[in-house]
Amino acid sequence: LYYGAIIVMLLYNFTLFLGMRDVNYLFYVLFIAGQIMYQFTLNGLSFQYLWRDAVWWGNICLPMFMGFATFWAMFFARSFLNSKQNAPLFERLYRVFLPLIAASAGLALVLPYSWSIRITTFLAMISSPLLVINAAIEWRSGFEPAKYFFISWVAFITGVVLYTLKTFGLLPSNLFTNLTIQIGSLLQVVLLSLALVGKYNVMRRKYYKAQQDLIKAQITSYEAERAKQESEIYRLRNVELAQAYRDVEEQRVEMELLNRSLRELNDEKNEFLGIVAHDLKNPLSNISMLAKVL
Repeated sequence: LYYGAIIVMLLYNFTLFLGMRDVNYLFYVLFIAGQIMYQFTLNGLSFQYLWRDAVWWGNICLPMFMGFATFWAMFFARSFLNSKQNAPLFERLYRVFLPLIAASAGLALVLPYSWSIRITTFLAMISSPLLVINAAIEWRSGFEPAKYFFISWVAFITGVVLYTLKTFGLLPSNLFTNLTIQIGSLLQVVLLSLALVGKYNVMRRKYYKAQQDLIKAQITSYEAERAKQESEIYRLRNVELAQAYRDVEEQRVEMELLNRSLRELNDEKNEFLGIVAHDLKNPLSNISMLAKVL
């Protein structure tokens, strides 16, 4: 039942990776694959069903699968929590531990089992609290999906601790304590899937908000440009009106000058006609008188 549920989660998240092309899902799938093979080997099922005749490989693959799972767990955490931007200190720690974990997984092929299992276990014990602390800081800073990441690792570590206490006789051996690692691992896988969904929703909300902000900015820019154009049109209209007023004023001045010139010409005409009438009046009077005498 445990392996069936884990494999279903692996296939489900791999399908999401193919559909969404989000590398976080790929890193998560690789982590689940490593976790499956580690648990399968730890319980002796891989030697029983997969490589029954490969004794050498069956003796050395457990630390390699542990290193493989730890490597992709840290790589997934680094990408999911975006430590490069949000936690530079943890990013530096990841850059130190990731090569060490990869090297420990590779050295499991050549080192004695007693050495390789100690090295990979030691690195896994250090890596787990590191991921939990990083997730707790990101959760506290407001990154909501980090909550599921934090709880998932706490659940897994709790399962490991309970199984260890059972192994040392500090807890009774029963069905629950014998399956605490599987229970914690299954809870971890489910909660990490929820964390991925939560991060996708956060990214989608940010995308929609960015789109809305862009639309608002475009509307604001359009309104500002429209107001600028209307202001320019109003200014041009005022300029045209001012020019028309000046033209009318110039025409009025020209008309006044023309009227003044006409009045002056009319006065000159009247004065001239008066002089002519006066000059013609005397000769006509004389002629009239002479006509009466005759």
